Amino acid sequence: MLGEWGRMLFPRTTGYDSPMAYYEKRGDAWRAQIRRKGYPTISATFDTKAEAQRWA
Repeated sequence: MLGEWGRMLFPRTTGYDSPMAYYEKRGDAWRAQIRRKGYPTISATFDTKAEAQRWA
C-alpha cells in the first residue's frame, strides 16, 4: 500500500481542502478511494473494510 507515500501525497489537514475517502463494497472486496482537490484520485482494493480504512 502507499503507506508513507500516501501520507506525503495526502497529508491530513483541516478545512475544505482536506482529503475525502470513499469506501465501496465490490463483490468480495472493499475499494478505498481518496480524492483531494488538485491531486489525482488514488484507490486500492482490500479484503476487509477495516484494511481499507487503515490505508485511507
